[in-house]
Amino acid sequence: MLGLAKRVGARILLTSTSEVYGDPLVHPQPESYWGNVNPIGVRSCYDEGKRVAETLMFDYHRQHGIEIRIARIFNTYGPRMNIDDGRVVSNFIAQAIRDEPLTVQHPGTQTRSFCYVSDMVDGLIRLMEGENTGPINIGNPGEFTMLELAETVKEVLRAIMLDENKLQEVMLGLAAHAFEFMTSQESSIMFEREGTEAELGDKLVHILK
Repeated sequence: MLGLAKRVGARILLTSTSEVYGDPLVHPQPESYWGNVNPIGVRSCYDEGKRVAETLMFDYHRQHGIEIRIARIFNTYGPRMNIDDGRVVSNFIAQAIRDEPLTVQHPGTQTRSFCYVSDMVDGLIRLMEGENTGPINIGNPGEFTMLELAETVKEVLRAIMLDENKLQEVMLGLAAHAFEFMTSQESSIMFEREGTEAELGDKLVHILK
């Protein structure tokens, strides 16, 4: 892709990840933070792959003058996420719909932030249209505990279950992989949009509908 961008003179976007920071010792992580990464861990291939991709982007930028944009995406959620993708929001919703206990790792006070997919897309568009090469963190600066997220999911589903027709639609949607979530944590200098717990609940209602 970098070779193609070089040949045609295109601006190229890399959707990197907050995982490049590894197990950070700084909270929140500014883009200037180099991270705390284990290069030989079980998930290191993902972290290191994204770090190598960022390196290649900047090498082409410096050597060939290619216009690059790098976004470090934090936790994002939204419609059309696979039910079994293993992410916390989809896990909670799947367990709630199946009337199973919601699995929250002890102590439940660990926090995450969640950026709605349309907000993430807006951030990526702004990055591509702007003059900042990056890397730029894109996400939501508002954080919620896992217990707060679990309670929000239960409340939203409880409201939907009052309408049997709506519940049936949700179940059919699950079978057809009808919803998707993406997640994101800290917001960047370029794009800041803080979400409240109430807003998170509203977005979950929209997803399940």
